[in-house]
Amino acid sequence: MDNPLTDLQHLINLEFGDIVRSFDLKRNKLRIFIIDDTYLDIFNSNNIRNRWAFHWECRHITNEIHRHDNIPHQKWSNIKTFPWHYHQRLEINVIESEFTDDHLVNCRKMMKFIMDSINKVKKSI
Repeated sequence: MDNPLTDLQHLINLEFGDIVRSFDLKRNKLRIFIIDDTYLDIFNSNNIRNRWAFHWECRHITNEIHRHDNIPHQKWSNIKTFPWHYHQRLEINVIESEFTDDHLVNCRKMMKFIMDSINKVKKSI
């Protein structure tokens, strides 16, 4: 059985390798260590087809998280893009997500968001 996370690791290495320190690939989780000491976790359910989460952990630097996921939590069922939703900066601040069921496109969007955030910080220094 192929692991789609291996494809994402390859894509990230090719297109965003300049902002990546290293990778840690487990069965259903790919952790990408970013050059700014943050990390991105990409989860892919082993049990439910097309269940994804893209979680950028930066609380220790900016006190924020950014996560797009399609776990169908009923408390977010009022979101127009349900089951996709976006935890913007805080776990409890949930809005519509621009993500779809195309995990390659989602991965590129998330990595570009991270890269743009890193570049903003560099410009402000």
